[in-house]
Amino acid sequence: MCSKCVLTFFFSTFSQGTFDDYLELFQQFGFVSLFSCVYPLAAILAVLNNITEVYSDGLKMCSVFQRPFSEPAADIGVWLIAFETMGIISVMTNCALIGISPQVKDLFHGNGIELVLLIVAVEHALLALKFILALAISDIPSDIRTKVARMEFESLEALKQKQIKEADESMEMEEQLETEKTWEGKKKI
Repeated sequence: MCSKCVLTFFFSTFSQGTFDDYLELFQQFGFVSLFSCVYPLAAILAVLNNITEVYSDGLKMCSVFQRPFSEPAADIGVWLIAFETMGIISVMTNCALIGISPQVKDLFHGNGIELVLLIVAVEHALLALKFILALAISDIPSDIRTKVARMEFESLEALKQKQIKEADESMEMEEQLETEKTWEGKKKI
């Protein structure tokens, strides 16, 4: 009875799809990126958590669900926008947290306007760098693009060859029909 309850629990959590997994990753990314300048150890703890979760999910899928069903998807959908937004907000948050730290305030000796202007300038520079890198780095690696282009070319070539073969066969059939008609015409004469 207890093992049936455990299986039911695992099945209910696994069959909900990837929403809970993405939500958990989104929260973890938020904690790490938003407050990384305050607590740098969070990134190491997140990596350890992810390693543990990979092994536990692997055990769950191999022993509990022998054949888990997955839904095909082209990308991560709206989660990409959420992660991009979180990245932008984290740049602003980290700049603000560094700006209000006592060590940085001591460098400016109470001149708050210069500090705010410097923090805003650094934040804008980091956001510009983020957007430039996002544009410069392709979402699809070049070797994958090459393989996809090769597959498309090969499929178009195969389609052309098939069309040529079908056209040749239809022309041969027409020639045979014409030849038969001429023989039938000669036989009648």
